[in-house]
Amino acid sequence: MKIKVEAFASAKDLFGFKEKYFDIPDGASLQDTITFLSAKFPDANNLLDISSYAVNSEYSSLDNILKDGDTISILPPVSGGQENVRIYEKDLEVNEVINFVSSPSAGAISIFIGTVRNENQGHKVSSIYYEAKKDMVATEVDKILFEAKKKFSINKTFISIRIGELKIGEASVIIGVSAGHRKDAYDANEWILEELKKRAPIWKYETRTDEGKEIRVWLGQS
Repeated sequence: MKIKVEAFASAKDLFGFKEKYFDIPDGASLQDTITFLSAKFPDANNLLDISSYAVNSEYSSLDNILKDGDTISILPPVSGGQENVRIYEKDLEVNEVINFVSSPSAGAISIFIGTVRNENQGHKVSSIYYEAKKDMVATEVDKILFEAKKKFSINKTFISIRIGELKIGEASVIIGVSAGHRKDAYDANEWILEELKKRAPIWKYETRTDEGKEIRVWLGQS
């Protein structure tokens, strides 16, 4: 079957094309295609390992089975730094995190999803509002992830953070870590979360219902 491969930014330079058609075996997965491209364009191996991928303009997992006529987009990390962290005012997507940390050399991917619960210290909670100094959060998260890579034997990391008002059950943070072995992925993920809670300039207040009245309480302040 025939597929089209689109290359962007530095990927375009390494591959030597903006878009090109390739013949691949029927039933091939996205991972099979990346392996094929890696062998055909060895100079692009490092970039392929840190890129995200889309199939027909939608982020895709590497086990996605391709169809004849599909378009695969190779998406290098964005410019400007802080490529391992995203801060959103909308719903977080776990697939974005999984796709970013996926790697052929990873034997494990650990994903932590922090969600808003409806109770805290005996108080009924209806929502939480998160506020952040975005540029400083991105810089601090980069430091945390850099330290994690020195401390643990891991491959790739990614953090997705939600700010603004979140309802019960919505995700406030997603942390992804890939590693050759599961214990490294587990341990690094937990360490990153604890450092994020201590160091990132993110604040939150709960909207609580006490004696029939709604009140706002900033957490971590007394």
